[in-house]
Amino acid sequence: MFEVLNKAIDLDTAGVPPIDGLEGFKDLLRRYIRHCATNPDHARIMVSEAMIGGERLQWIVDNFLIPRREAIAQRLVRASTLEQLPDLNPLSFLYITTSVCQMPFVLAHEVQALFGIDVRKPEIVDAHIESVLNLFFQYRAD
Repeated sequence: MFEVLNKAIDLDTAGVPPIDGLEGFKDLLRRYIRHCATNPDHARIMVSEAMIGGERLQWIVDNFLIPRREAIAQRLVRASTLEQLPDLNPLSFLYITTSVCQMPFVLAHEVQALFGIDVRKPEIVDAHIESVLNLFFQYRAD
C-alpha cells in the first residue's frame, strides 16, 4: 500500500530531488490526487486505524509513516516557501492537503448516492485536481 503511494509521489527515488517550486508542488498534488482516486482504500484504512488507535496504528506509524516523514517534511517546507501559497501551520498544511486530495474518493459511495456521480471517472478526477489547485493557488489550473 505504501510502496504504491511512494511510487505515485516519487518518494522512492532515492537521491533524485523532486521538482522544486510552484510547478513541482502542483505536479505533486496532481500525482497524489490521481493516486487517491485509484487507491481510495488506502485512505479509508488509515482513517479507520487513526480513529481506533492502538497497536496496529503504532505499527503503521513505526514501519511506514516515520520512515517517510523526513521526505514529506522536506517537500512541505519547500512548498510552504512558495509565495503563491497562504501562510499555514506545517501540521495543518499536511492534514489540509491530505484531506482535500483524498476525501471525494474516500467518500465515493456517498457522492454516488447523493449526487449520482462516479468520482473515479477521469473527467471528475481532473476537475478535482483543478479545484484543489485553484483552492491553493486561486487561479485556473491550466
